[in-house]
Amino acid sequence: MAIVFASFLDLTSGESNVLTLNPDQIKDGQTPAIASTKIPGTSHPTVGVGAGGSRIITFKLRIARTLELQQVSYVRDQVSWFRAVLSPYPVSAFQTSTWTPLQFKWGELYDLPVVLRSLDVTWLFFRGVDALPEFCDVDFQMEEISAETITTPEVRFQNKGFIRYL
Repeated sequence: MAIVFASFLDLTSGESNVLTLNPDQIKDGQTPAIASTKIPGTSHPTVGVGAGGSRIITFKLRIARTLELQQVSYVRDQVSWFRAVLSPYPVSAFQTSTWTPLQFKWGELYDLPVVLRSLDVTWLFFRGVDALPEFCDVDFQMEEISAETITTPEVRFQNKGFIRYL
């Protein structure tokens, strides 16, 4: 199995985090809003489709301190970076906080702006008197940020970004 790296770029600060990401599975779901309207005098209802819910991407990542060159606190520091992204930050006097947008890149499959919706951490294998973990399993849930409406022909026939909308 090849080692694949994922990068998370903080679009507000420019800070990035690169991790090894070889998940067993990635769930990528979006549910459209479908509404039917009954019109008197017609045999069938009229059906309308809207964007509905957001595109949600979830996966589990194991963060491990594997190299002796890495700090003993490597695993904790990686989780702290993502926890900081979950925290809102002040924008202005009128808008008190907003979520940190990230650019998520992973292989040929993903290169899109997201916000981190949840981060569930399971700490594993503690070592030393500091009780710092050697491993942790992190369940990520991200939501795609979409600034424009995407239509069916754009999704189907876009050469460069076709796989983005699977």
